[in-house]
Amino acid sequence: MRAEVVRLRKLLAEGSGLTIASRPYRLQGNVSSDLLQARAALERGDLDAALDHCTGELLPSSEAPEICRIRRRFDDHFRELLLEVGTSVQLWRYAQRPAAEHELEVLMTILELAPADAPERSWAAARARDLRGEDC
Repeated sequence: MRAEVVRLRKLLAEGSGLTIASRPYRLQGNVSSDLLQARAALERGDLDAALDHCTGELLPSSEAPEICRIRRRFDDHFRELLLEVGTSVQLWRYAQRPAAEHELEVLMTILELAPADAPERSWAAARARDLRGEDC
């Protein structure tokens, strides 16, 4: 463990502004993450920035209860905001995320909002047909 902490300290010393304190080991400094940036964007009502920062799920392979809770709360909040005020293009971007793979409500909302000739409309229609076929 000690050798790994020494290696990590060297990496962090290369301009990250982060350090590792001892007894107990803990990360010190201002940490940024795509989740924090996406949350800040949602608080500002900037759905495009949130979509830019949130390219996937939070630690998708983690089954830690707290990570699962944070992931679920963020995804639920993000989805609801998009369904309430998102454009068809924003919903289309969201629907392409792995977490939204089976989101029929999102696809149907795209179909309601998108102009007839919009590429996201034809994509959503095809995906909705595929999902309905999976249910049979």
